[in-house]
Amino acid sequence: LKASERIEALGTLAATVVHDFNNVISVIRGMAELAKMENYDPRKMPERMQQIEQAIQRANLIVEQLTRFMRHTPEERKPGSLADVVRGVEPLLCQAAGRRVELVFDAPGSLPPVSLDRGQIEQILLNLVVNARDAMEHTETAHLHLRLAARRLDDHRSEFREEPVSGDFVVLSVADTFWFELPLARA
Repeated sequence: LKASERIEALGTLAATVVHDFNNVISVIRGMAELAKMENYDPRKMPERMQQIEQAIQRANLIVEQLTRFMRHTPEERKPGSLADVVRGVEPLLCQAAGRRVELVFDAPGSLPPVSLDRGQIEQILLNLVVNARDAMEHTETAHLHLRLAARRLDDHRSEFREEPVSGDFVVLSVADTFWFELPLARA
């Protein structure tokens, strides 16, 4: 890479890291503010502390990803349940979405395991939720729908791969209020 391309890539990386850390800090700040508003109600503190701990874990994952990137180490992909990842980060997503946005998550009972990097999936979901929240800032009703589905693909062509792929996949769909306002046709 030329020096100008490297500087541009580092600028993009820095902006992404700042955005991700801002999301994490917003969750921690929000939980602390809620705890104050509730006068540190002992009945609600365990839930607040759990969400703060999840945000701190998220910050640690960002640092790990950045460290891997800087050392040029490969992603840590492991077989796992995409539904479990989404359910695990759901409280953080609800917090990031804010009180105005209704967050709905649908997943069938059985989905095949996938090869995933948990930290990357959580980061992507958090970014999508924050971006959708910001995009729906001036709408009366704000809905955000996350949906998982199993899908069989045969000779699927993508601009991300040279060769077509076939097999069983898990698809994550994210739709906001604007999608819900469109008339839906039955298949």
